[in-house]
Amino acid sequence: MDTTIRNLDETVYREAKARAALEGRTIGEVLNDAIRVYLKGMPRLAKTRSLAELKPEPFGPRSRPEASPKGRRSKDEDRY
Repeated sequence: MDTTIRNLDETVYREAKARAALEGRTIGEVLNDAIRVYLKGMPRLAKTRSLAELKPEPFGPRSRPEASPKGRRSKDEDRY
């Protein structure tokens, strides 16, 4: 498959191309191997059957203990 990769670090590309030449391989073969190694090292994502199985996580200012209304300071107090 012919693919264009944008924003690839030129130094990294040159090193990979040089290694490919030293090994008598194509740059595509070297990059395919590098991507396979990268993907094997990644943790597998947990598969869920539906969105209903997902549990909500706390998000926003109310999810932080220091942002509770009891401990909240007024805007004037923050200025001094």
